[in-house]
Amino acid sequence: PALPASWISGFYGSGKSSFAKLVGLALDGVKLPDGTPLSTALLRRDDSQKSKELAAAWQALMKRINPVAVVFDIGGVARDNEHIHAAALRQTQARLGYSSKSNLVAEHELKLERDGEWAAFLAVAEKTLGKPWPIAKEEEQADDHFSHVMNVLHPDRYREPTSWIDSRAGSRTGAGSSVREVVEAIDAMLSLRAEGKTLFLVVDEVSQYIHQD
Repeated sequence: PALPASWISGFYGSGKSSFAKLVGLALDGVKLPDGTPLSTALLRRDDSQKSKELAAAWQALMKRINPVAVVFDIGGVARDNEHIHAAALRQTQARLGYSSKSNLVAEHELKLERDGEWAAFLAVAEKTLGKPWPIAKEEEQADDHFSHVMNVLHPDRYREPTSWIDSRAGSRTGAGSSVREVVEAIDAMLSLRAEGKTLFLVVDEVSQYIHQD
């Protein structure tokens, strides 16, 4: 109960990935184009002998938790053979609305939130950049945008528009971070942007990734 985890195994082509990803997306509340919840569609497609048990188990789970899920293929998102927990951090940052273009920016977005400066940052960002931060953070120049805003927000600390990004040249946020540090960061993000939700991480192709060398 303290560290819940499930490993889905089976023969090649048996449907492991499809099952795991669809369950993950159902937990994340994904809906089909016609508005039908994916979970409802999946349960309707179940024609096994234990379909009623699965439906009952799903309903019981939904009464106990408010889920949010992060679903990804580790081989497709990993950077330079990074550890799985580092990739999980980046994917969780993106799922919870932090910058997906720069995990360096995403890490500092969280720091601003934890320090109580987030509202001030958003106001300064829109005035400085001429666009809302939720738009600017997803542009290719997200690092430069963030640096410019930090210069305006804290001119005594960052004297030039490029001071923040220059001071972090070569930084690779997440690289070398321990599992504990990643868990603490994810816990902080959940408390700020998904309070009360239970996070599910669905990581596909783990066996191939860890054995590729």
